[in-house]
Amino acid sequence: MIGLLMPRSVTAAESDTEKRFLSQLVWCTDKDKPADKKLENLDPKLGGKIRKIFKWKNYFEVSRKVLSLPGDDGKRVKISGRCEVIVRELPGEQMEVALFGDKQLAGKAVQKYAPILAKGEHLVIGGDDKDNYGDAWLLVISAAPGEK
Repeated sequence: MIGLLMPRSVTAAESDTEKRFLSQLVWCTDKDKPADKKLENLDPKLGGKIRKIFKWKNYFEVSRKVLSLPGDDGKRVKISGRCEVIVRELPGEQMEVALFGDKQLAGKAVQKYAPILAKGEHLVIGGDDKDNYGDAWLLVISAAPGEK
């Protein structure tokens, strides 16, 4: 859900500050790790948080990419062979993340970025895995290493 955002003035110091985020594409499945795919087990700390919410047995990191604002603001960034993301900085210290799978909009979310950077919270967008019934994928946005 996107609400009405009130613009705010941005100081010169704020506009020069780059905000860096780590994006991780995660495959959620009850299957074992395929031998023919280059997948990493999800970090145990993040995996523990995700397991409290979602039902799958295994969570594999498909890819990771550092995104920045304002550097990547409004640019389409390739996350994997089939996924791309667009991040935009919005007024009110918010960010919009639009995720595309196979060139189709798969999901969009708006969230304040300060808690992600300062408190270690995450923005998560997910959906069904169209190739594997019962599986899903997640895009997890968190603070880039060194940002906390």
